[in-house]
Amino acid sequence: MFVDLHMHSTYSDGTKNVIEILEIITKRNIRLFSITDHDNIKAQKETLKLAKERGLLYIPGVEISCKYSGGVLDILGYNVSHGNEALENFLSGLVEHRKKRNKIIIDKLNKLGIEISMEELSSESDSTVIGRPHISRAMLKKGYIQTLEDAFEKYIGEGKPAYVEKNKYEPEEVISRIRKAGGVAVLAHPLSLKLDTESLEKKVRELAHAGLQGIEVFYKAYSDEDKMNLLRIAKKFHLFITGGSDYHGENKPGIEPGVEIPEELLKDFLKEISLQKLLSQS
Repeated sequence: MFVDLHMHSTYSDGTKNVIEILEIITKRNIRLFSITDHDNIKAQKETLKLAKERGLLYIPGVEISCKYSGGVLDILGYNVSHGNEALENFLSGLVEHRKKRNKIIIDKLNKLGIEISMEELSSESDSTVIGRPHISRAMLKKGYIQTLEDAFEKYIGEGKPAYVEKNKYEPEEVISRIRKAGGVAVLAHPLSLKLDTESLEKKVRELAHAGLQGIEVFYKAYSDEDKMNLLRIAKKFHLFITGGSDYHGENKPGIEPGVEIPEELLKDFLKEISLQKLLSQS
């Protein structure tokens, strides 16, 4: 089954808007997809409406970064309820912190002789959530760097002179928030935790005990060996199996939407999110 359950739009750090993503989904014959913007669900109402009009199968989503040392731990929330006040207040708090963080990053860059402003970022982006990818694009446009990667490697990546820590919650808290909002909590790109197989299995066990329901086994960048190992871990802890490309448009060049997942492996997840209910939403 050709699907993509991990995509980002201009509502966060993707470069394609909802309509453009829908056109890509149609062109590539992707049967099921989800927009999982960082820290917000602003795309959901629009996408549900347009997807239904076009006869596309869509699952509302969100991606939330968690506290974790040594790597990256993100939780995907699927089928989250648009209009859930508790979840939206939680996400709004994360967005507000991002705004404060951006201002500090800009101040640090200005002191390093890089003249960009928050006004520039806001005027050139229709994103709900502005972050480091937008800052790196502004730096590239003004000629301060040669590639988007240069911004992270030289200035705004962890340990670099303009880096500022992002406000994050423990994964247990994030999982709880997603589930209370009626969503399904899934571990995104698990190899980003940068753990060996034994340690990864131990961490997944901890998260499963905290309420984690699924794991992103079929991540675009993973080898067949990676997928087989993650599939084994998912089955061991009775977790749903998902997959996606982590598509960001030009902010992550070279990544094409869509991953192939055997439908048999997706069936428990699809049952949990009740696809028939999705088709009746607007």
